[in-house]
Amino acid sequence: MAFFLRPDQTFSYVLADDYREPKEKRTAWRLRILTRPQREEIVNSVGDDFDVRKAKYADLVRDVLRVGIAGWRNALDADGNPVVFETQECGELLGTRDQSTCISDALLKQMPPQMQQEIAVSILMGRVTDPEIADVGN
Repeated sequence: MAFFLRPDQTFSYVLADDYREPKEKRTAWRLRILTRPQREEIVNSVGDDFDVRKAKYADLVRDVLRVGIAGWRNALDADGNPVVFETQECGELLGTRDQSTCISDALLKQMPPQMQQEIAVSILMGRVTDPEIADVGN
């Protein structure tokens, strides 16, 4: 496991449900960690008020995913067709001054909420999947 990652590095992640699949059928996500200022922006935006956190939760997950998903291997749609990784301009999202493009909102809307949550946690925690399992390459 990598102990220190730079924000410009990516790491591999495989969803828990995909471990049951043969290696060649697993979707391997290429993720990037958030910078310290990006993490601070998230913490500062939610504050201590539970109602505010609850209201902002979906937006925060979306922002973490837009910044943190750098690509994938073997992503398929419901019909088994390959999904092309598409990007869009980041704007001022979570201090992305050094990152001009993020995953498209159209792709994020296709991802089930449970998948979004698991990947967002992986980005925030820097959970690196064993390269033999993910086989993504960086």
